[in-house]
Amino acid sequence: MEPHQTPENFSDLQLMKPMKGKWMHIIAFTTETNYKDIHADTRLLKAAENLARELRSTVFCVPLSKNHPYPAAFNFFEGNGYQKVGTIQWLANSNEKIDCYFYSKSV
Repeated sequence: MEPHQTPENFSDLQLMKPMKGKWMHIIAFTTETNYKDIHADTRLLKAAENLARELRSTVFCVPLSKNHPYPAAFNFFEGNGYQKVGTIQWLANSNEKIDCYFYSKSV
């Protein structure tokens, strides 16, 4: 995505610092093991990051709901170099907005 774009089904992106360069938005990254198989989850994340690099993205981002059903998700992304840089709202359906933290990692 371009720095000024907000992904479909998301709104109200608030960043501590503006994004520079193209970025990849990782969505629906809850794996079957729910962050218990760190090795498999890390391989999947690295593959997604490598694909984004091929597409010339310089920043990788992920929204994590503030009340995430798998709290290990925060540790997983932080352990892979992601930092909390803002907030975003996920438009789960026409009646529900879910507040999320917005994490990113620069190349």
